Amino acid sequence: MRNSPHASTTNFILQCIPAGISVLYTDTISYGPMVLLNDIHSLGLNDFFVVSGSVWAYESGNMKYLIAPENVEKFYLPLPSKWWDEVDDPAIQTARQILVHAGRSESDPNLAYLLGLGAMDMIDHVVQEALRDQGGGVISVSDVYSQLAGLKDYPVLGGLFVADYAGGKRSPVMLRLWAVSAGSGWNPIGSFERIPELLKEESQ
Repeated sequence: MRNSPHASTTNFILQCIPAGISVLYTDTISYGPMVLLNDIHSLGLNDFFVVSGSVWAYESGNMKYLIAPENVEKFYLPLPSKWWDEVDDPAIQTARQILVHAGRSESDPNLAYLLGLGAMDMIDHVVQEALRDQGGGVISVSDVYSQLAGLKDYPVLGGLFVADYAGGKRSPVMLRLWAVSAGSGWNPIGSFERIPELLKEESQ
């Protein structure tokens, strides 16, 4: 579902019911997803609809636009990451150690920081590989790009997510479905799943 953040979604929601549509996906950002969740609540249809969006469709700062915090409980997001409260996971333990050494506060463990740590780990890895291939000499941007373009099934931060850029890919290859909780937290639904190669599927 594509919609302006300022548009009313009521008519759209009511049209979905006779069509038998109960799962809604939105790629709207800003407070658009909150408008959708509020309208579903106002129509008394919380038990009928499940709402999903891209990783950036939900922003905790927009929770203030909800009529009631619990309206967000059936909002599902696919995230290429583990989460901070998975304290037994080695990748999260590494991320927390970096957070402590950096002198960051307890309010800092958010998605952007976690993915930022993952990006830095990936950069460190490809630079180290480029140096190794050059025998420790001077490396160029092309050397680093070559390593990145050939990156295959690399477990970022030891397993935060798996990155695979080989063969022209430009995204993580594993995702996990999460449900947003009323307390602004995320709860994992199921295990990591490998993302199908959509271009390959479409060409068959």
